[in-house]
Amino acid sequence: MVSRALHADERAQLQHELIGLDALAIVANRANPLPGLSKAQLIDIYRGRLGNWQQLGGSDRPVVLVSKEVGRSTLELFEDYSGLRSPARPAGDAAPRISARAHIIGANLEALTLVGGLPGAIGYVSVGTARSLAAAGMPVKILSLDGNEPNERNIADGSYPISRELNLVFRQRTPQVERLLALLRSAEGGAALRRHGFQPAPGRPGSAP
Repeated sequence: MVSRALHADERAQLQHELIGLDALAIVANRANPLPGLSKAQLIDIYRGRLGNWQQLGGSDRPVVLVSKEVGRSTLELFEDYSGLRSPARPAGDAAPRISARAHIIGANLEALTLVGGLPGAIGYVSVGTARSLAAAGMPVKILSLDGNEPNERNIADGSYPISRELNLVFRQRTPQVERLLALLRSAEGGAALRRHGFQPAPGRPGSAP
């Protein structure tokens, strides 16, 4: 399974099928009063230009940046959207960098644990994971971006700006692969995706109209 679009060299060697959609959620601690950010504000936060939430109309509390390690597809999505690059990327890229003060972690659960435990923290994770853990009691909230929430309709029609594919990748369409694909195309498969906070691929049972 690959939680992003395949690169050209990967498509040349492998077969794949789009099974669902996810989005990158910008998450803050539940104590943060701000409902959302603009793209420009998010970039300034991650560049280190805005270091206190009071500068954005929030509480007088330092911003704690949480970012992802190189190799994570969520980092690639964030870099593509923001135009920023991880400070761990090789030197020579002229693009502006995420602040070196950011805490670099790996899994979504690590990011949500930090954001949930630090009132001034901000991070980015899979919206499916964020929804699931917020519903389970993790003290985090999903922020809107330029007034758009990462809900099903906004992800499906592209109004929410940071979405990604969920692909099943395989070398050959064996009978076992075909059975799994048939399940994922079905209403039962769509319901399973939705239970985990994701949404079925457009045109599949249970997808947003």
